[in-house]
Amino acid sequence: CCDCDYDSFTLFDIPQNRVYGIYQKPNDEKIENRQKSVESEGRFEMTENLQKNEMADNLLLSIIIPVYNLQEYIARCLDSCLNQDIDSSMYEIICVDDGSTDNTYQILDEYKSKYHNIKVLHKTNEGVVKTRNAGLSLASGKYVWFVDGDDWIQQNCLKYLTYIALDGNSDMLLFREKRVKEYCTEDVNFAEYTPQYFEGGYATANDHYVTGSGFFWFSKRIIDENNISFRPDVYYSDDTLFMAKFKPHVKRMCITNALIYYYLQRSDSVSHAVKAGLHCSCMYKLAKEYRELGKGKYENYGGEDVSKRFRRSQGRAMQSCIRDLCFYCNDKEFVKSFLRRAKGEKLYPFVIDFKQFRLDKKQSLKLDMINWFFGFTSFRPYFWMCWHLMRPVRKKIKQGNFNEEDFNDNF
Repeated sequence: CCDCDYDSFTLFDIPQNRVYGIYQKPNDEKIENRQKSVESEGRFEMTENLQKNEMADNLLLSIIIPVYNLQEYIARCLDSCLNQDIDSSMYEIICVDDGSTDNTYQILDEYKSKYHNIKVLHKTNEGVVKTRNAGLSLASGKYVWFVDGDDWIQQNCLKYLTYIALDGNSDMLLFREKRVKEYCTEDVNFAEYTPQYFEGGYATANDHYVTGSGFFWFSKRIIDENNISFRPDVYYSDDTLFMAKFKPHVKRMCITNALIYYYLQRSDSVSHAVKAGLHCSCMYKLAKEYRELGKGKYENYGGEDVSKRFRRSQGRAMQSCIRDLCFYCNDKEFVKSFLRRAKGEKLYPFVIDFKQFRLDKKQSLKLDMINWFFGFTSFRPYFWMCWHLMRPVRKKIKQGNFNEEDFNDNF
């Protein structure tokens, strides 16, 4: 599945003659022989030098885990990160405690005392965005992986991920996640999964969209050279903005369909506790940020028009703002002032992303229908029609109703 010899593979033996673009799948006989070879060798056997990290100037991987009051989950997350098939000297686990008030503090310190590759930073409570940035500032690995403290990763996956990332000299690695409501794991035979390599950073998995930063490895070099971090005052879609800043600098990326990440969907998690006014203001900030990013000059990796992508992202962020106003805001005068402000900042009318007007198997039909309904709210008459039609819905919604103070205080 990969074009180099597993036995002779070292950290510095990166193929320089690969033709990048959509990965060309070898013939079936070659795949079968390779899989048999890999299985007989114990899957992805690496050299002693790589295992001991003797030749590497830096760590291979930094796993960054933001933690806040996760005493019921954090041990499971750490155990999954420790139950791996590469030497512990090759990667570090950075846990950033965001001022937990339960037993998370003690659990982290216990793990730190037992495992030399675990680092723990305790700090005052500032939110997950600043917590991730704090962990990022401590990371020294070639790649960075953001793992949430209530999620977990596939056991014995790091050898496989390391091999396919380094074999393709990839700046970004994408793998499959599974969204679950309780703990579970699946057996994964990594020899069955042929990685795909692409020019640029905008390829996606064939069967679904991926938005969470936990489903990627990111090159630390690109992060450092371009001063990329999570924006502290954007509390929703902060990882989407992070990836938007990162992707234009990606020369090549690797995608595998192997199941690696288990994403626990909790009703009491931060990502599910949405304040409409705050969410609307964050989307507005995203629209402004995308507008400024679209003015930059980028290399044309993979033939992508990066500025055009940022314009579409700007439009989608503004459409999300408009949707919040229709669903949650009953104050007509506030809505009028919002539209005047957006028009003054040249954010409204917004660019319509016509790619959303299709049946898409990668997302739910419900989401498709919402996108269709609000897709033309860039036209003021249509927006006001939608706002009036949503009045019965606004009356039914009590929790998370639009708070103008949340919107204004966040500017």
